[in-house]
Amino acid sequence: MEELDDGNFIGLDDALKLISETLSIPLGFHSTPLDQCVGFPAGEDIVAVISSPPHPTSIKDGFAVIPSDIDAANPSSPILLRCIGDAYAGAPFGRPMSHGECVRVTAGALLPQGSEAVCASEFCEDAPDGQIVFKNNARPGQNILPAGGDVAQGDLLVPQGTIIAAPHLAAMAASGITTVKCSFWRSGQKSLLLERSSLLAIFMPRISPNVWDGCGSLTSQSPRGSYQMMFRPSPKLFAKLFPMGMNSI
Repeated sequence: MEELDDGNFIGLDDALKLISETLSIPLGFHSTPLDQCVGFPAGEDIVAVISSPPHPTSIKDGFAVIPSDIDAANPSSPILLRCIGDAYAGAPFGRPMSHGECVRVTAGALLPQGSEAVCASEFCEDAPDGQIVFKNNARPGQNILPAGGDVAQGDLLVPQGTIIAAPHLAAMAASGITTVKCSFWRSGQKSLLLERSSLLAIFMPRISPNVWDGCGSLTSQSPRGSYQMMFRPSPKLFAKLFPMGMNSI
């Protein structure tokens, strides 16, 4: 798309450079629900409230076992264990396991108490009377994601000042975070909100009048789109972006 240039406008690259050089320092913070914080700078270091996962989980479909029970298992000399139930993602298994027992697990399931490994389903077969045939062994910890394996409690997720993006949300949600302290810029002057999808406004200034409002109104009136940024333009920046003043908007 061609840039409009009648001598009164600057190009996109120059506008972005001016913005980065003259952004005001954040003057306030707002506690923002997790699903509404994308595009805003983190007002503080965001750390994990809980570990993720909070308990050891299986990373494969298979059977939770006590490794010593199937240590000698191989295709020519399989070992039988009694299956005492099924465990699925999101719900703990009802009771501890004992030697000679196994539990069918799906990927993401919490590890039953007493088990220390998961034998992948491709090495197992169903047998009569609730028995499971194991044709391979499983080392302690095999096919298990330990507690805190993705994120440990207290780990830094988003450094202060980082613009929060969609990929941050999954880590924060899994780590027990529901609200985020976001930075914003406020003053007695008007504030300007730019959306990345509307950066043409920099050199083609046709911004909706409701963009110009107090900061509280800006945050409530601008729920759409990711990657939003708020700043208070300096007189120099304003003159460069809008050389004809408010009449150009």
